[in-house]
Amino acid sequence: MERRAMCYKLSIIAVTLRSGSSPQLQQVQGVSLLCWEVMTDFGYSTGALEEVSGKRRSLRRSPTYTLSLPWPGSGMAHDSVRDALRICKDYVPGQLEALQEEYEREASKKGARGMEGLVEQARQWEQAGEYSRAVDCYLKVRDSGSSSLVEKCWMKAAELSIKFLPPQRSLEVVRAVGPQLIGIGKHSAAAELYLNLDLVKEAIDAFIEGEEWNKAKRVAKELDPRYEDYVDQHYKEFLKNQGKVDSLVGVDVVAALDLYVEQGHPLYLQNFNIYKRIFTDMVSSPGTNSAEAYHNWADLRDVLFNLCENLVKSSEANSPAHEEFETMLLIAHYYATRSAAQSVKQLETVAARLSVSLLRHTQLLPADKAFYEAGIAAKAVGWENMAFIFLNRFLDLTDAIEEGTLDALDHSDFQDTDIPFEVPLPAKQHVPEAQREEVRDWVLTVSMDQRLEQVLPRDERGAYEASLVAASTGVRALPCLITGYPILRNKIEFKRPGKAANKDNWNKFLMAIKTSHSPVCQDVLKFISQWCGGLPSTSFSFQ
Repeated sequence: MERRAMCYKLSIIAVTLRSGSSPQLQQVQGVSLLCWEVMTDFGYSTGALEEVSGKRRSLRRSPTYTLSLPWPGSGMAHDSVRDALRICKDYVPGQLEALQEEYEREASKKGARGMEGLVEQARQWEQAGEYSRAVDCYLKVRDSGSSSLVEKCWMKAAELSIKFLPPQRSLEVVRAVGPQLIGIGKHSAAAELYLNLDLVKEAIDAFIEGEEWNKAKRVAKELDPRYEDYVDQHYKEFLKNQGKVDSLVGVDVVAALDLYVEQGHPLYLQNFNIYKRIFTDMVSSPGTNSAEAYHNWADLRDVLFNLCENLVKSSEANSPAHEEFETMLLIAHYYATRSAAQSVKQLETVAARLSVSLLRHTQLLPADKAFYEAGIAAKAVGWENMAFIFLNRFLDLTDAIEEGTLDALDHSDFQDTDIPFEVPLPAKQHVPEAQREEVRDWVLTVSMDQRLEQVLPRDERGAYEASLVAASTGVRALPCLITGYPILRNKIEFKRPGKAANKDNWNKFLMAIKTSHSPVCQDVLKFISQWCGGLPSTSFSFQ
């Protein structure tokens, strides 16, 4: 084997020197003759060598000609190849690339053994300071049965290119290596390479593909916040595709609701905490006090309705948990109906009444958000006394949130109402600073004018008009399904016990549907029918 390897090394020198005429080559004519003699002794025929030599002499006439001799057998040692390439580099550098390619082709045919040869050659180029050639050699290492070896070679190629090669070349290498690493499951390694060249988007994509969401979020947040929404959207899609509702709830409650509704997830009773989290996040979300939010509220309402229907048939029927979910269902119905009413001008006061009615449920709602929405709604329809009291309470709550305690709240405005005094302190402000300042200015102006009476309106019971309980008698009225206000007379009852509507409000809602053809109002009616065991026999009444 050594004899054949030496034969090959000498063939390069012999053929080159016999046909060369440069001063450098002429200095080693003695070596040339010696090589030629040894070559013939090793078995290469003089005719074959003369033929190659003739081709070498014709190089000027045929610039595309590449020096090539048969490779020795597969047993040739790596050091022999290294020496052959070194000699070629020293004496015929113009042929080095072609010879290198020929060697690499042969190495690739030999599987793992050939890859080891490529790695060894790459190391030699690296040690010799031939970094560009070393990088090329490392990049040609492919599946050798050892993914760790392949990964190391690709990483080495990228490392050398970043450290020693021009920026454009290092960019090309990293863009070539990154997808290869991702292809063998090394997403973090690919991302780190991308980050070395400030390829933030590529790094984020690598982390996303590897499902390393925390890393993707951190890179976006710290290096380019423009991509934070991009990561969030991909994460939501991932959770939706995986059906991971419990995780999706913490990221996007609306998307979690959509998943429940679209995919018909079974409502397991052991998932109480998930349903509570969905409810809490939804009622705390910004941008939900609008007509556009109807479908989100309707989804929440429908999920809670299905849950409550299951609870009725379970061992949890009439338990505290069941009662709490029934209250959540009622709240979700109020919110959905409010959004539907906000889409029809003639139902503006219905929407305002629903916002006011929700104040009795501030034990389950963010109190600052609820009082703000009720106050703004009352102000919009001209109920300025109520607006002043509710918005003043809102400002007190915002101060309490800043101070971290509700101890300083004055409850005198809400004596003899069913608006609770003891409510959870919101963990954060739910209304932006600019809107808080607008409210502060309005309340201050009204206070200075002294034109409003700081008293909530009362009804024929002598009670606060939106309170279900009359303080003087303790009698509790049913809430209207359309407004949430107490039903004192002209009641329309439904088959389901405890469900009723005020006739005037009911007829007003039906008339709005008839004149506006509002799909969302029609959907509210459809839900009420499902929830309450059908609609009244007279679907329309003016009496």
